[in-house]
Amino acid sequence: MKIIKPKKLSKGSVIGIVTPSAPLPAIVPNRYERGLENLRKLGLRIIEGKYARSINGYLSGTPEQRASDINSFLHNSDVDGILCSIGGFHYNQLLNLIDYDQAYKTPKVFLGFSDATVLQLAFWTRCHLVTFSGPACLTQFADYPQIDAYTEEYFKKALFSTEPIGEIKPSKEWTDELLDWTTGEDVSRRRKYKLNKGWKWINEGKASGRLLGGCLSSMLHLAGTTYWPDFTDCLLLIDIPEGHKLGQGMPLFEVEMHIADLENLAVLDSIAGAIIGRPYGYSDKEHQALYKLIRDTFGKREYPVLMDIDYGHTDPLLTIPLGVFAKLDSENSLFEITEAGVCD
Repeated sequence: MKIIKPKKLSKGSVIGIVTPSAPLPAIVPNRYERGLENLRKLGLRIIEGKYARSINGYLSGTPEQRASDINSFLHNSDVDGILCSIGGFHYNQLLNLIDYDQAYKTPKVFLGFSDATVLQLAFWTRCHLVTFSGPACLTQFADYPQIDAYTEEYFKKALFSTEPIGEIKPSKEWTDELLDWTTGEDVSRRRKYKLNKGWKWINEGKASGRLLGGCLSSMLHLAGTTYWPDFTDCLLLIDIPEGHKLGQGMPLFEVEMHIADLENLAVLDSIAGAIIGRPYGYSDKEHQALYKLIRDTFGKREYPVLMDIDYGHTDPLLTIPLGVFAKLDSENSLFEITEAGVCD
């Protein structure tokens, strides 16, 4: 298997901004501008896609328009990376419209999270391109009063160096507080953070494998399609996202439903281990119920299962290269990414 890696970023690198689904740059332009400005403060140059600020109902454009922004940047030799402005629910409309051959010929950083999982796994299946599950323009890069230091640290480790990220350390604090983006509340104060109590090992053991996965509900859009990846011997990443009600987490019955899908697809019997991000919007009681659900499902298997890493819809947020090797070791409470996601 030939793995394709993009070149690392550096100061002066050009980043193309795309909005493949939800038209939030048009709805909350001030927050979007703050995200762009913070990216520039990191030394990056910004080019916006033609439809990055467009709005067409609950989407930023037609599938063809949204895909054209991505394809345009794939063909543009001046562009070093592509950053999603936000997630949404309709990345799957673009699957058959992306120029995967060009992505193979001119690999570029592709960064985003949530529904970006759909395209990230498609890039892997079609051309074994390493992409990056991590911060988006309107969320982490637009945070107030600045980008979270932990988020920035791992963003730079993943994308600005050809050294492997190495051992992942838990953040000291975290938040899932939502301040209103439409009224300016999100720039009235820093969000309230909580003490990070650390990771939780549901299953103990050691394992190594390629990191693959992403947003739980989004990755399942690919089931039964030619874009569904082979998870055999991989370390499965799972992000448990927000629910359909603003500010609330995905209901446990939905999580259980999606986990059952993975089980029925034989994913849980083929992987080498699982890494599950901190769930969004859960009370302590719901969090304990989630532990039980994961223990009931994964506990009968012999590979390690790690929960509550800084991954998913809470902050801070790791930048994780999808498709590279990593290892788990519960005895030493170790999660280590052992292969770089970028090259010189």
